[in-house]
Amino acid sequence: MGAVVRLVRSQSDPKLKAFWASIAKWKSNDPRFEDSAIRIANNTLRQRPSDISTRENLAKKHLSYYYRVIIGPTYRADMWAALDLNPELSTSELARIAYGSFATAWRVKNEWRLIKQAA
Repeated sequence: MGAVVRLVRSQSDPKLKAFWASIAKWKSNDPRFEDSAIRIANNTLRQRPSDISTRENLAKKHLSYYYRVIIGPTYRADMWAALDLNPELSTSELARIAYGSFATAWRVKNEWRLIKQAA
């Protein structure tokens, strides 16, 4: 509660002091994030295992994640996913949308084209 006390004391307007003191009193029984600067009311955030997608399900639904599983967590995986969605991307567009370098985009585009032609 040290930060709240400092906040209340720093106010010069008595109405603001009363407002922040009442908020502090109202929220003082909330144990979540008690020792941090963040205050969240109980039962506001969901914490259910059913809210978390499995790796398999996420890979089916998210193309970038799918390629990150196969290639690894790199810009290359994001570039492969982008090319699957739009094969007409230029090398510079690919580098820009995947936040990678032009050289990486050039190599990925050539490899992607080679694999797609072989398949």
